[in-house]
Amino acid sequence: MDNDGTFNNADDDDNDGMTDTYEISYGVANKHADGSGKVYSGWQNPYVYNARYAILIGGWSNDPNKNWDAIKNDLYSMYNVLVKKYNYEHENIYYHSMARKKGWYGDSYVDGPSDWDIIDANNRKEWGDGVFQSFDKIRKKITKNDFLYLMTVAHGYRDELTNKGQGGFGVYDVESGGEGAIWYGNFANKLSNEIVVELDSLVYARTVIVVSACGAGTAIKGTAGEPCANMKGDDRIIVTSCDRDEPTEATLFRDHVYFLWHDWVEKGFVYKFTHSGAISINDAYESGKDAVWPWHPQLWKASGIYASKTYL
Repeated sequence: MDNDGTFNNADDDDNDGMTDTYEISYGVANKHADGSGKVYSGWQNPYVYNARYAILIGGWSNDPNKNWDAIKNDLYSMYNVLVKKYNYEHENIYYHSMARKKGWYGDSYVDGPSDWDIIDANNRKEWGDGVFQSFDKIRKKITKNDFLYLMTVAHGYRDELTNKGQGGFGVYDVESGGEGAIWYGNFANKLSNEIVVELDSLVYARTVIVVSACGAGTAIKGTAGEPCANMKGDDRIIVTSCDRDEPTEATLFRDHVYFLWHDWVEKGFVYKFTHSGAISINDAYESGKDAVWPWHPQLWKASGIYASKTYL
């Protein structure tokens, strides 16, 4: 894809789908020294097999007017970036799309709906896995050398009176046939469906989390009442489409979320990945941020993990 052979160079000594050129340029050799002299770098190594996993979650609402095409479009575009540009393996991408059953949809494979946990075996046979089942599959394979990319596009929960973010988003629940919920952090009054609990159970070299929803900033800041109920953790980078108590807006025809894909200004987090060569998480974030002014997307990184030095 690049004239410099970053993606197309045939040499891949560790056979992990990333060329040696790419892993040297954007991985371990991609260093930065802070004021103390400590050196930080990317996570890929050309002589170590680095597996890459992804979980993509497209939410769902009881209100059919909220089941925007943007949820499918923007996640599908990200799926294409991972597979066609960055050589992610289909079997390592766990794609949960709205109220869709498992199967191929065009050139993307959907593992199941956005349900957190499909308990009944017969339902799993018909519908596929829930998000919890996908985390469990990854937990059994991922190592300290590997990378996890988690992305959600959904309608986030905000208090109807105060508009304050509530720390979660709506999904399809197979067992009830209606709307369920997934939560970002470990809330005192929630018993399950908490992404951070699953993340904390994994080992990895680095994890990047992208949250697009109203009130998405709660993934970093928690709620007003429980600020510690967030998705922060070691070796993680979190990108959100807005601040804790802000909306996330879509185009007039609801075919894209502005933070992810804004055709008019040729910017957006996913848009940047689609239309550029190798770029860092920080580059994509800045493009999304420019697309949604005056709202306030957020970027958080664990100590020593620089978003400008992290590549897919």
